[in-house]
Amino acid sequence: LLLVCCSESTVYAATEPPITTLSLKPRRIGTAVVQLLIDAIEGVEHDGPVEQVIPTELIVRTSSQRRPPRTTVSAPRSPSGD
Repeated sequence: LLLVCCSESTVYAATEPPITTLSLKPRRIGTAVVQLLIDAIEGVEHDGPVEQVIPTELIVRTSSQRRPPRTTVSAPRSPSGD
């Protein structure tokens, strides 16, 4: 089972196994939105819709990494335990 979650919480780094998270950077998104709102209130004109790309961050941890395949196989035990 591989697991990735979308969250800003640091608690996922402390789980066992540590969980890979995708950060959407909500603080940066909020700052950009507030600036657009201020521009609208102050009457700043834009030549059409404003497009902004806010980069995300993938924090890769153990939960999303495949385990290496087993390379050795133990011989089956005999029923008598010998």
